[in-house]
Amino acid sequence: MSTALNFLLLMLAMHENVQLNIMREINEVFGVECKDLINSVDYEKLSALKYVEMVIKEALRLFSPATGIIRAPSHTCSLFICTIL
Repeated sequence: MSTALNFLLLMLAMHENVQLNIMREINEVFGVECKDLINSVDYEKLSALKYVEMVIKEALRLFSPATGIIRAPSHTCSLFICTIL
């Protein structure tokens, strides 16, 4: 999870326009002058952060944490002229 967060922060650092769009969306949802942000966060407001959600999902798509999964066949399979062991 920390690696995914690092890549997300890297991508945000590289794309200032995305940072600005995220800040704009957070300000629209929570209010620009929200002094007590911790107590004002609830499920409905978090659900309204559609752009933030898209950015997180795109970072996970680009830098998938599950790229190291290796599969092994459970039995021998023959396909035309090729045999998979």
